[in-house]
Amino acid sequence: MMQGALFLLIASLAGIHAASLDNANITVTVVEICSFDSCRKGEVCQDLDQGGFVCICDPAAVDAQCSIRLTCTSTWDTVCKSNFGTEACSVWCPPDCLAADGVDIWGTGIYTGDSSICRAAIHDGKMKGANGGAFVLGYLPGQDSYESSLQNGIPSTGYGAWDESFHFVEPGCSDDTCPFGERCKPLSQENTVCLCNSTHAHDACYVPLDCTSDWETACSPLVGKGPCRVWCPSGCLSISAAVWGSGIYTGCMSFALQQIASYTLPRISFS
Repeated sequence: MMQGALFLLIASLAGIHAASLDNANITVTVVEICSFDSCRKGEVCQDLDQGGFVCICDPAAVDAQCSIRLTCTSTWDTVCKSNFGTEACSVWCPPDCLAADGVDIWGTGIYTGDSSICRAAIHDGKMKGANGGAFVLGYLPGQDSYESSLQNGIPSTGYGAWDESFHFVEPGCSDDTCPFGERCKPLSQENTVCLCNSTHAHDACYVPLDCTSDWETACSPLVGKGPCRVWCPSGCLSISAAVWGSGIYTGCMSFALQQIASYTLPRISFS
C-alpha cells in the first residue's frame, strides 16, 4: 500500500463505508460491495473474492468501463480481439476452470491468442483454481516461440511462431488510464483510481477531497443520495474537527475523521 494515501468508499445511502487505517501513515485499503446501483443499466455487479467488485458488461453494450464475462474456454481471439482489437481488455473469469476439460494454453507469461484466458490466469498465478477473478489483458505481437511450463497445477504447452499474443497487465497509471482528462492516482502497486475533474463527474471516478470535505458539500451536489466514491489525502489525522456518529455519520462531518474515528484495526483489503 502506498504511504500517504487515504481512500474510502461511501457504499450506501447512509454513508456506510469499508476501510482500514494505518494511523502512522494515513493509509487505507478498501472493500467495495455490490449495491443496487453499482453498475450501469443492463450490467451485472459481480463481487470478487479478494474484495471489491466489477461490472459485467451487457452483451449489447461492451466497452472499456465494464468487464466481459468469460467461460473457461474463452480466448483472446474470440472475445477481446472482436471487441477491442489490440486495445486493453477487461474480463471476468468464472470459478472452477482448473478442472475444465478440453481447455489448452500455449506459453508462459505470454500466451498465444487462442489460449484459454481463464486457464492462463490460473497458470500465471492471477487466480486460484476454485475462485473466479477479474483481470486486464494486454495485446502483444506474435512471438517466434512460446515456452512450456507447469505452474499452479496447470501445464502449458510450448509452441512455435504464432501471429498474436496476450498477457496479464499489471495495473498502473499511464496517460490513457483515465477518461475525460481525469488524473490517475496510484494507491499501491496493484490499484489505481481516476480522480473526477470538476467538469465531468461520473460513477466510475473518485471525487478528490481535502481533510475537511464532508458529504453535504462534496457528494450530495454530484450524486444526491446515491453512492459516492471519494479519495482522501494524507495528513488528515492531525486536523481538529468534531465527529458525530459511529458507523453512520451526519452528512456534515469530515470523511477523513470518519475513518479515524471508526477503524483502528485493519479490515479486509483490496488485493
